Amino acid sequence: EHTLDHFRQPMRQADVLRTLLDEEHRFRHLLERGRGVLAKPRFQGPLTEEDFHYLHDTHGLPRELVKTLREE
Repeated sequence: EHTLDHFRQPMRQADVLRTLLDEEHRFRHLLERGRGVLAKPRFQGPLTEEDFHYLHDTHGLPRELVKTLREE
């Protein structure tokens, strides 16, 4: 038996689709939340390292996503 076949798991298309849709929903929610947070006066100027850490630790917003949202 091939090693990959040993670890292969049966997948149903409906399960995969549901997972993808759930992930898309979570990401959209993260974008909406991020836009709301970044609209606050505190984040209107240049961001510091402390700001990036706060946004990540408190709101789950990675640095690259913050940068992208600010460019919108």
